[in-house]
Amino acid sequence: MTRWQTVIYTSLIKLTKYQTIIHNKLTIFKSHSRTYMLKIIPQVKVPPTE
Repeated sequence: MTRWQTVIYTSLIKLTKYQTIIHNKLTIFKSHSRTYMLKIIPQVKVPPTE
């Protein structure tokens, strides 16, 4: 492999690692927000629609 190929390869590996981390954080955030909404929504009194 040439030097450039190595650089591109390592940066790609770093990128995929980074994407995985972001994906995990997003999944955690989604599940948290879902439970949060489930807790909050029942407490909010919805005005009856006429």
